[in-house]
Amino acid sequence: MINRRKGREDSNLPGYNSGGGYYGSGGGGAAPSYSYGGSGNNEPPAKQPSYSGYGSAGQTSGFGIGVGNADTSSSPYSAKSANRMTMGGVKSKSGGGGGGLGSGYSSKRRGSSSFPFDMKLIVSVAFAIIMGITAYTYRSSYNSILTKFHSQTVMDAVKNYEKLESEKKRYENEARNNRSQQTTLKTSIRDLERQNRDKQKQLEDLRTKMNDAKVNNQRSEEQRDNDQGKAVQLKEENDYMTKREKAWRDQVWLLQNATQREAWRTVVERFGTGPHHVKFVVMFDNEEKAEFKIELAPLQLLPHANHFFLEQVYHELWDGTWFYLNGPHVLQAGPQDWEEEDAGKALSRFKEARLDQLSYPEYHPEHPHKPWTLGFTGRPGGPEFYINKADNSIPHGPGGQWQHGLEEQADSCFAKVVEGQDILQRIFQSESYTRDSDYPFFLYDPVEIISARIEEKIEDKIKKPEKIKNKNKNKRKNKPQRKTINQETVDAAREKQQQQQQK
Repeated sequence: MINRRKGREDSNLPGYNSGGGYYGSGGGGAAPSYSYGGSGNNEPPAKQPSYSGYGSAGQTSGFGIGVGNADTSSSPYSAKSANRMTMGGVKSKSGGGGGGLGSGYSSKRRGSSSFPFDMKLIVSVAFAIIMGITAYTYRSSYNSILTKFHSQTVMDAVKNYEKLESEKKRYENEARNNRSQQTTLKTSIRDLERQNRDKQKQLEDLRTKMNDAKVNNQRSEEQRDNDQGKAVQLKEENDYMTKREKAWRDQVWLLQNATQREAWRTVVERFGTGPHHVKFVVMFDNEEKAEFKIELAPLQLLPHANHFFLEQVYHELWDGTWFYLNGPHVLQAGPQDWEEEDAGKALSRFKEARLDQLSYPEYHPEHPHKPWTLGFTGRPGGPEFYINKADNSIPHGPGGQWQHGLEEQADSCFAKVVEGQDILQRIFQSESYTRDSDYPFFLYDPVEIISARIEEKIEDKIKKPEKIKNKNKNKRKNKPQRKTINQETVDAAREKQQQQQQK
């Protein structure tokens, strides 16, 4: 609404003033308003200034602008100085608070102003329009905000906004917790899926093993049936072999008894019932001769061994043989060939007489391998013999010779030295080759057996083989042509094997 009053131009009339209406446009209402009026002599009543400003209170807001053209002293409500824009803090009538904006211009004469009134009016109107549009825009935003928050006042909107912010934070926290729980659940699901895959794999493995077990069980049943059949067959074969072994044992026992009976009969008929003695004559390197005597074991204990050795002595097979091996445990004697062209001749005499080995290793526990006793070398034994220098009851007794198939057997111990131990002790102390040499424990100077004779009277009715004479007996520095059974090497190997087994 425009309120416009015109004044007269002469100086005696009030000047052309603009300073705001009685109430101006100052607030309240849904749209801005402005007033235009003169002041001068027709100034409004006291305390009714022109209000201009923007305020908000309750549900209304207003914006006002006043333009005045008055003298600085003509109105108390105009601006305090000409051409000056002032702002005030007076509430509008509508109740809205805000700053009032006013401008005053005064002149007694219309043509005395330095700034045309129309230009000011245009600027003021443009400014009022701009501010009105701005106020309308803010008013719309304000109502929209209140509508959005379902509030009637700003305080309610602020409270609702704070409530919404609180709920938003709560929802965000819940969402964050839900995301954390969701992550945990996803992890748990992945773990469960992995465990499920593992269980499935284990299940497949178990099924495979079960199928294999079924197949193996079926095979085992078939194998069990076959094994049972084989067990029956093996039992039958075992029974058969046991029966045959018993028969062989019985046959061996019969043959051994027959051999012992024949040997005992022959010895008694030819050499007497005993005890039987044999005298050995030996010759050392200096052609010194010496004698020692042995006594054979009781005939009833070892008839086959006694008969075998007496036949060797009777056939003079020990003439021209040698004591050639001097070991830690035994002194060994036997046939040796010192010339290459005579190789095998010394042993051939024993073979021609069929006296080169026993029929079986005859042994009796009442005549063990004590010191100074004589035993046949090897299994079944012969033709060589050895003299025990130590107690060899265990190594040369039953079970002592591990290298033989029948461990329960033993070397035949058939005689003992009764005279001339000093002569033999002299041979024991002779120098020998070392254990690591090509001929371990062989004597450097072998001692020759010149003769071996039975002392008891016998009736000579058997033709004796011709004795072979060596061209040169003194060949002690040469190597023997025949490596016979080395009893000391055998004993050393046996002891080494026993030590390894004990470790």
